[in-house]
Parts: sequence; structure tokens; C-alpha cells
Amino acid sequence: MNRFARQRELEDHRRRVLDPEKALSVREALGRVFERVDEKSERLILERYLLGQSAQEIAERLAQSPTAVRMRLMRLRSAAKRKKRS
Repeated sequence: MNRFARQRELEDHRRRVLDPEKALSVREALGRVFERVDEKSERLILERYLLGQSAQEIAERLAQSPTAVRMRLMRLRSAAKRKKRS
């Protein structure tokens, strides 16, 4: 990742973290989701949506591809949407 892209990513992360209203709504939504997921999925969701880590950063920690991480997150979101509707 070039320097400009990394700087833009850090600025985006700061904006997400510093918005208290958004952080509160995210925490509330995550609380509902966490009632239904296993510990590994919970950590993945926290890292991505609360801590703002990229799929690349998470993938490196898990020794997986970023595509695999994004797919897992997509499946978790889909499952949460299905349960919300029922």
C-alpha cells in the first residue's frame, strides 16, 4: 500500500472511531449479533467493524487471504439479516 493510500485509510479510521453516535449504534447492533455467533466470529466482527481493521490486516493475523476474510464477513452479515427478519 502506498503512503497516500495508508494515510487516507488512517484518516477514515479516525473518523469512524471519533464519531460517538455511530460508535454507539454500532455497539448496540453488535450486541444483538453477538448473542448468536461463536467466539471466532465475534472477534472477526469486532476487529473489522469496531476497531476498523482492514480485511488485509485481519487476514495477516489469521494467515488467510483477504478474500476469505471478506467472504466470512459477508456470510455473517447475511445470517444476521436473515435472523433479523425472522
